Amino acid sequence: MIPGMPPPEAFDFEFRDEDLEPLRRFLADEDGWWVPFDSDPGAERVLAERVVFLGAFEAAVKRRFAAGFTRAGIIRFVADLRIDLGGDAGELAPRTAELLMRSALGDVTMEEALSITEDPEAEVHALLLVLGRLRDECVTEPDGPDAFL
Repeated sequence: MIPGMPPPEAFDFEFRDEDLEPLRRFLADEDGWWVPFDSDPGAERVLAERVVFLGAFEAAVKRRFAAGFTRAGIIRFVADLRIDLGGDAGELAPRTAELLMRSALGDVTMEEALSITEDPEAEVHALLLVLGRLRDECVTEPDGPDAFL
């Protein structure tokens, strides 16, 4: 699980089908997916939607890197992503992205895990940019978003 975020079973609410809608929009590259990130994070439904994104991030990173994972592979992935972002490369904090990905793979120390949450904005940007790249790699068919979920 992503540091600083309790596991989904720790929340005192049930996940609903509509909590997946922003992620479905994100995966289909449709407008409106960003609503949970422009809303009050303390609201129950917004928190549920954000947790869904975290779960998707963790699953996507594991799917992509679990077999044959190396730290060098993650560093290359993040470097390639920054290159592709061009003028927007500053939106992605490389160390944060690398630590989030390694965390999803269970490869961080407690000290490293705590450092991830020092800049929540960088954490959200890294999560969304990495998830977007993994989406682009995995979602290639019209039914891709549902298959990805």
